[in-house]
Amino acid sequence: MSEGKNAVIHGEPRRRFLSSAFLSLSSVVTGALAGCTPNRPAPNAALDTEYESLRRVPPERIGYRQVAQWFLRLQEPRGIALAPDGGLYAVGDRLLVRLAPDGSLRESYSLDAEPTCVTCAPDGLLYLGLTDRVGVYTPQGHRVALWDPHAERSLLTAIAVGDREVYVADAGSRVVLRCDLEGRVRSRIGARDDTRGYSGLILPSPHLDVVIAPDGQVLVSNPGQHRIETHTPEGRFVSAWGRPGSSLDAFCGCCNPTDFALLPDGRFVTCEKGIPRVKVYSAQGVFESVVAPPEVFPSHTLGLDLAAGRDGSISVLDAKSACVRVFIPAGGRAA
Repeated sequence: MSEGKNAVIHGEPRRRFLSSAFLSLSSVVTGALAGCTPNRPAPNAALDTEYESLRRVPPERIGYRQVAQWFLRLQEPRGIALAPDGGLYAVGDRLLVRLAPDGSLRESYSLDAEPTCVTCAPDGLLYLGLTDRVGVYTPQGHRVALWDPHAERSLLTAIAVGDREVYVADAGSRVVLRCDLEGRVRSRIGARDDTRGYSGLILPSPHLDVVIAPDGQVLVSNPGQHRIETHTPEGRFVSAWGRPGSSLDAFCGCCNPTDFALLPDGRFVTCEKGIPRVKVYSAQGVFESVVAPPEVFPSHTLGLDLAAGRDGSISVLDAKSACVRVFIPAGGRAA
């Protein structure tokens, strides 16, 4: 495997222990995030210097530029989704907010529960994670369905909707649920399967994302394994790509990527916490470029959310700044 490429895994590999260098890196990241403040010297200047070096991205590796910043007027935004008209939905503070294509506030609707994620279905309906259950809403904010919780400890972090199926990422239960349009569970994806040698989803922090691939297979993040996996709708593991490490093409820290999206041409957009950054990989999982380097975001940013437009633009929820940042390729404009 040449430098700059990620291993593509077919079938479940044997468990690989992380190198001592990577474990040292995790300690650096954890210590720097938890213990260093601008007004207090770092407990170890060498480690602090190493941490700062990981945050720096060579300009030639950045392939996108920010063209807009939309403020949401939310204290704690939790998720975003693109609207069919090119606008955007955002959720947080028990509100569903709709922005026009130019980023101006169009409407705001009150919710009777705290939202954790949102997605827009092909038919225009909105599917919201409401902590432990799914609510279905019209674009005007009227609730038309409320599903029962599937588990006592459910924490819904992402939803993907197809023509006939809904995939619900439940970080609390460490599984993705494949449901029909009425919320009945048809299969579970990501559960440990010793008969097939699949160790299951590893989620040290509450981040789990799901996307429906163009061929109908299911793409799922596995942050604890530092990879993105492909599964069948019935729940059989197919393949994965991604690896841990400190190089720019790898996923750093204890548990990344936290979220991802698909561009129209099948390429992946990923985001990471700890050292926050957004990157683009090919459809085969080969690193291509950075969308947003760490200095774009406030220090101690813990998580980002993504939405990829049909024109190739990338919208990033910066929850700490309560805004959405819009990026397009640096060499031109979105299609």
